[in-house]
Amino acid sequence: MGRIKAHLTLANDYNKKIQNKGNLKKLYNIDKPIIKELDAAIDNIDAEMLALVKSSDEVYDNYKIAHSAPGVCKIIAIAFNCATNNFTKFVPAKAFGNYIGVVPFGKESERYSGRYRVSPIAYKSLKTLLHLGVISVVKP
Repeated sequence: MGRIKAHLTLANDYNKKIQNKGNLKKLYNIDKPIIKELDAAIDNIDAEMLALVKSSDEVYDNYKIAHSAPGVCKIIAIAFNCATNNFTKFVPAKAFGNYIGVVPFGKESERYSGRYRVSPIAYKSLKTLLHLGVISVVKP
């Protein structure tokens, strides 16, 4: 909900530096209904996603468990639930860590010991969601 508003607010902050007050008011009047419309659409999508999760008791139970963890919002809980097929796709946790790219692995042989790296084919959008959840919990 706040992503669209944040982008438009950043644009407005930039416009304050270069526009006069009359133009700023016109821009604000143009942006206001767009923000309202997009916020309503995002709220509808969130409600539909939650309704789909609640349609299955098993999925909803796992969603509640995931959502109860600190830093895990409903979007992160639903995304991880979908990616892991209701947390049944990956038996060891390390396999899931490899899948999203948080567990590095090294190239080694008898003579060569390379640096540990994350797979370039990792599911980076889930890694990003996990990273954002962790950042929301860590307080500077």
